[in-house]
Amino acid sequence: MHELSIASSLRDQVLEHLPVGLQLHKVTIEVGSLEHLDDAVMQLAWEVLCAEPPLEGSALTILHVPVLVRCRACDHEHAPEHQAPLHCPLCGKARPEVLEGWGIVLKSLETDPSYTNGRANHETALSP
Repeated sequence: MHELSIASSLRDQVLEHLPVGLQLHKVTIEVGSLEHLDDAVMQLAWEVLCAEPPLEGSALTILHVPVLVRCRACDHEHAPEHQAPLHCPLCGKARPEVLEGWGIVLKSLETDPSYTNGRANHETALSP
């Protein structure tokens, strides 16, 4: 179950970027299809690991990124219907370069609008 280690790393990143004194309301991540992440297991791991403030009760939103490949033989870009094998539909060769659909990216943090500690609610967009 690699979701637990991913959720743990995500929690550490969130704590690093969350402004001091704010309660997390929602975190959004992008997950490439090649990561084979089980959303339900990831949600459960997030809930278990984030049982205390400032992450307690926060929602985890998972956005899926489909696979996009470029054939190294003919430069044709395509989104394969199936992840394996990644044969080019144009030339038939299996020499893919994965352009999108792998990795896990922390996209944004949203603080709890009802949490009043002298700070206003805000969303922080993060880039890789």
